[in-house]
Amino acid sequence: MKRLIVAAFIFVSTFSTNVLAEIKMGVILGFTGPIESLTPAMAASAELAFKEASDSGSLLGGKKISVIRADSTCVDSAAATAAAEGVISQGVAAIMGADCSGVTGAIASNVAVPNGVVMISPSATSPGLTTLDDKGYFFRTAPSDARGGQILADITKDRKVKSVAITYTNNDYGKGLADVYKAAVEAHGIKVTTVTAHEDGKADYSSEVATLASAGGDAVAVIGYLDQGGKGIIQASLDSGAFDKFILSDGMIGQSLVDAFGKDLRKSFGSMPGSTGKGAGVFSKVASAANIDSSGPYTGESYDAAALIVLAMQAGNSVDRASIARVLRRNSVLPSDHFLPPSLPGATEYISPEYDLARAERLLEEAGFNGGEGLPEISLGTTSDYVDLCAAIQSNWSKLGVNVNVDVAPSSVHRERVAMSKIEMFQKSWLADYADAENFLGLFKRLNFSPSGPNYTHFHSEKFENLYSEALASDSDSARFIKYAKMDSIIYSETPLIPLFHDQVTHFISSEVQDWIVSPVNRLDLRRVKLSCANAEN
Repeated sequence: MKRLIVAAFIFVSTFSTNVLAEIKMGVILGFTGPIESLTPAMAASAELAFKEASDSGSLLGGKKISVIRADSTCVDSAAATAAAEGVISQGVAAIMGADCSGVTGAIASNVAVPNGVVMISPSATSPGLTTLDDKGYFFRTAPSDARGGQILADITKDRKVKSVAITYTNNDYGKGLADVYKAAVEAHGIKVTTVTAHEDGKADYSSEVATLASAGGDAVAVIGYLDQGGKGIIQASLDSGAFDKFILSDGMIGQSLVDAFGKDLRKSFGSMPGSTGKGAGVFSKVASAANIDSSGPYTGESYDAAALIVLAMQAGNSVDRASIARVLRRNSVLPSDHFLPPSLPGATEYISPEYDLARAERLLEEAGFNGGEGLPEISLGTTSDYVDLCAAIQSNWSKLGVNVNVDVAPSSVHRERVAMSKIEMFQKSWLADYADAENFLGLFKRLNFSPSGPNYTHFHSEKFENLYSEALASDSDSARFIKYAKMDSIIYSETPLIPLFHDQVTHFISSEVQDWIVSPVNRLDLRRVKLSCANAEN
């Protein structure tokens, strides 16, 4: 259950500027291999963020960042692991990278996590990385293919494609995205004629295209890499006349493909992660000024990954690897076993929930389901936006022998199922509209039974109802808050829901800003904000 808690950090230089110790940072990307045309801009974007921090003079009192590059190759896990070992041995504080999912997982599992080194990947999108046993050291700034595949399928539907053949590069990225895409397009009523793998690095792809052509289809979805196998599939398709419409995954988007095929791609389309908001516009201008082409995939995500590392060091006042990981973890979500966010008056005192697998096993045994035996499969309903979260739940519960089926549905279908009680267990999130715990606790009032209200579980407790009425009738804030806490405890003990975490919103504020006010529900009051710098006027 998604909740809101506000946290604020002061971004300020508090160290002596005569300390100029160098901070080493790793950048691991596929400078050779099937996406080699994309990685120069990705690396340059990350290094731009590091340079800006160095040039500011405010990074930990004037420290400078030096970058150590290494080649992941994108596809060779052994070479990528060796490259990462070399980088880490030189004492890097963290790693921006890697890029492709397979090598990223290999580096994380074999090198980075065992050495306690944070990795933030701008482009490793395999759904399998969601459940990686990373000990809290792996992050990414691009969404999982669990979401990307759905988006590409939605675009395919919008383009009126009736049937599609699918080919994917034979690795973690290709297989994961192909599986998601196939399920999503079929859910849209689009026929999938075949799904076949291809290998990168071949000189000729005519046999692969012949297989695709024999199956037929209005278009071929090329889930691969633009500088090797994916490009080869397109070339062989055009040469043979088998296909002239291509549906392109994010790994297929880049100027090198346009340069190679030009107008032959006029019927084609694809998708890639990114942003079109104000921040994206600012980044484009900054990148352009630095002679960086920001139009390709994962350039902004690379900048963000590097910036997050810098901000984590500054927030923690340390280049210590463990400190960087702690700051990154705490500034995303706050694990919780209570319903009310700790930021709201009346919330139960926050205590971080304990992960105790052995106790969970004992409790399951006491309930008569030792090792999950005899417990029916649980269907967990969600939308494509939260597939990663539900996959993590599925993975964790499997350790107990509990089988969970993640049932992904379009948002409208999911809402109807929840409102009409047509699904046994579902994921839901909630944000407050106003800074009072009643905004949350009202979800469990009997009067709000779905479908007429948001009490989706039809939870009912006379004690809860009485406390609710007494709280609303009270003219004392302190008395009302006490009743809110009791109601929160009832929800905890009766368990109509399983709270997972509260969102945390981090604000980086200059030390020159005074009277910055943030409400418990992240509403900003800027009426009294002023600058305190020496030269500032009222």
